[in-house]
Amino acid sequence: MQKEKAFDLINNFFKVKLPKKIDYFVWNDLKKGEVLLKTPLAFTEPPLCLTHTSIANTLGHEMTHSISYFAAKPIKKKYLISEGVCVYFDLTKRDKVAQLKNINHSKYSIIDVWKGKLRVGNDIIYPLGGELVKRLIESFGREKFLQLLADQSYENARNLYGEKLDDLISGLQKDIRR
Repeated sequence: MQKEKAFDLINNFFKVKLPKKIDYFVWNDLKKGEVLLKTPLAFTEPPLCLTHTSIANTLGHEMTHSISYFAAKPIKKKYLISEGVCVYFDLTKRDKVAQLKNINHSKYSIIDVWKGKLRVGNDIIYPLGGELVKRLIESFGREKFLQLLADQSYENARNLYGEKLDDLISGLQKDIRR
């Protein structure tokens, strides 16, 4: 019931009809799941509407992979955006800027991370992507964000949002470094 309520909350934004219900497997024994599946948990195969997760994972993150996939049918994916949208909709309401401030790697360029020129760990990608997605949606709206989900490249974002994107990124960078 919790998962279905989470789905409804998330899909209230995306307004998409999935081809089928998500096959959603929640493992209470993480190690057993990883041994049987031969891969770390959690993961989602969006085209199959298939999720394997653990009891410790958030309500919304993994299902957002499937929902956002069918909302936008991405042709160009960027890890920062594809994970960021899932962090934004994970339903935890964590303070992502505070998370980023606690990391000593605060001298990275958001644009370089977005373009894949600078490799950083999930400890940065997840909160950075989540906060970036939040600001993009709040500043530019749902419709433009769905266009970004289809082509998640920085270049497409620049075409969609123009110079205001630079201001948004600069503001985020300043907030992290403060």
